[in-house]
Amino acid sequence: MVTGGLGFIGSNFIRHILSAYDDAYIINLDRLSIGSNPANLGDLKGNPRYRFVEGDIADYDLVAELVKDSDTSPSVIFLFSTSSQLKWLAT
Repeated sequence: MVTGGLGFIGSNFIRHILSAYDDAYIINLDRLSIGSNPANLGDLKGNPRYRFVEGDIADYDLVAELVKDSDTSPSVIFLFSTSSQLKWLAT
């Protein structure tokens, strides 16, 4: 799972992982705020190894649902955040 994956760093990270690992599957969770640019990964639409979800990492229920619905447990959560309230991550 990558959060903020429509930004410059996140989108390049996603491209790197998808090109370097044939078995990688990425959920890109982005709240579409300042710095998000859907065009950064527009060409990945329809890619079976990539899923975009509009939302915030601070939404515990959404993140739990995404992880639960995934075929495998995430091995990496790559987080870009400067303002999200992430108190639930500490639990």
